[in-house]
Amino acid sequence: AYKEALRLSPKEVQVLISRGNLHQSSDGYFEAERDFAQAVKLEPGNAAAWSGLGVAWMYLEHANSTGRPVGWDFDSYDEGSIHALRKVLSISPGQMTTLSNLVLAENRVCDWGERAKHQKLMRKALKDAVQKKHSFAPPFHAFEYGYSPKELLINTKWLSYQIEQKVKPMKAGVPANSAEAPDSLERVEGKRLRVAYINGAGFHNGTTTSRCMRSMFGHHDKKSMFVIGLPLSHDDKSPERADIQKVCDGWVEAAALTDEQVAAEISKQQVQILVDTTGYTMKQRTETIALARVPITVSFHGFPGTMGARFIDYLFADRYTFQPEAAAFYREKLAITPYTYLINSHRTARREVLAKGGPTREEAGFQKDDLVFASFNQLYKVEPKVWGTWMGVMKKVPNAKLWMLSFSKAAYKYLEKSAKAHGVDAGRLKFDAKFPTETEFLIKRHADLFLDTPLF
Repeated sequence: AYKEALRLSPKEVQVLISRGNLHQSSDGYFEAERDFAQAVKLEPGNAAAWSGLGVAWMYLEHANSTGRPVGWDFDSYDEGSIHALRKVLSISPGQMTTLSNLVLAENRVCDWGERAKHQKLMRKALKDAVQKKHSFAPPFHAFEYGYSPKELLINTKWLSYQIEQKVKPMKAGVPANSAEAPDSLERVEGKRLRVAYINGAGFHNGTTTSRCMRSMFGHHDKKSMFVIGLPLSHDDKSPERADIQKVCDGWVEAAALTDEQVAAEISKQQVQILVDTTGYTMKQRTETIALARVPITVSFHGFPGTMGARFIDYLFADRYTFQPEAAAFYREKLAITPYTYLINSHRTARREVLAKGGPTREEAGFQKDDLVFASFNQLYKVEPKVWGTWMGVMKKVPNAKLWMLSFSKAAYKYLEKSAKAHGVDAGRLKFDAKFPTETEFLIKRHADLFLDTPLF
């Protein structure tokens, strides 16, 4: 229909925008880019067209980080995205969704010029949303907006409230779970505790959660626990998912099920403890947790903060991710693990860490006397205060090099400029593309000190 409409009227901007939005909704970002780009050229003052183009370029940076917008004077999609989103705000200053996208885009290239101003506006946007009983920001992105622990709780609390209201009419249709009985959790000789792990992304290998938890499922005490896997997305045929499925006692393919059907299956499986390994992250289906009739619900590994939900009982955390003074800003009871809650399966999944050989220090691009600091985090996690601290150390240690991953071409410019402003030669910053899996850890071991960031 859109194609026919444009054949009849090739300069119909609203049709181009509508088709661009349709492409965007099905991950067709190159097609969306063409439609939105044509729309802004036909009507340069159209905020919706610029917004769509900015978002398309944000996603294309992830899909093709070495590429750039064709026919535009930008070196990267990131730079194009920032330009487009700023254009929207110049046309329509009150577009808070656009502002939130702009903040994300600026953070990804470490463009901190408007940071203080934008964070102030983001706080105001949250207050305005709360007055209407709404959340403002997707909780995972809210970590980037400079919100305090109290503001993060308020934001997630209202999102959870919206979810509760959404599923309220469906709740009565979820069948009873025999595990809800008061004595369900009492230990009985020969009876195993039924624990289900639910994952919105279907335990795909594209998620850090599945890669890290790959071997964990095999470490349950099978004499006392019956472990069920509940993937909410289709099988990606990955070894991570296959390994997890192989050691689970039960497995329910739930990708095609509605939220109510998933909740009914949880009752049918007589689940006593439901563990949500997604939280407010990729492919979340939090409605299934809100609908489920189980004695205990737990948030584990997927989302590193409070869900702010009455339907989540416990949150697994550790002394590194949780500070006692912040306890008031968690709605869940906290289950503090002795070491780290963020488990990994590297000994199982990444056997190359035990290998010898690999690239030499010189082949990795360093001299024998270099002191190599390394941060392989996504660049949006590098905040100005953290960067200033690193630069202060670099200035005092002349043989130090800072080794980072090149997630964005545009970020080089901002970080090199900032290094010079701190009195550090930009040549001491080393950016590398992501390494091949088979040699990644063999190369990274040439770092002398790994630097982490407070932002997860």
